[in-house]
Amino acid sequence: MILKGFIYSLIMWCILAVLAIGNGTLREFGIKQFVGDPWANHISVATAIVIIFFATYIFFRIFKSMFHLKDAVLIGFCWVVLTMAFEFLFGHYVAAKPWKELFQQYNLASGNLWVIALITIGLSPIAALKMIRK
Repeated sequence: MILKGFIYSLIMWCILAVLAIGNGTLREFGIKQFVGDPWANHISVATAIVIIFFATYIFFRIFKSMFHLKDAVLIGFCWVVLTMAFEFLFGHYVAAKPWKELFQQYNLASGNLWVIALITIGLSPIAALKMIRK
């Protein structure tokens, strides 16, 4: 992957972050009023998965000639690291959430499905590129 492809993938991650913030806003100020907290989170993860994959698919559709499968693996890994860094740093230092609450989002046993969205972020570049290259 050339530098240009890496920069494009970082820009795409920023776009995904904006889409995720919009999805979270919809959850907090819309869905939660109708179905309550646990279901709103589940619905939000499901919509996030669809949004992430669809946006990633469009990105790789546009730039398919720029990336190889190994690039998609690296991009997925970078997106996961960036997402986790954003979640923890923004969550703790800007939103003033305690570390315990932030780590709780990664607990599948308590019903939190955020890990599934994170896995989607990591695997969607690979899946999208493979679908496009068929």
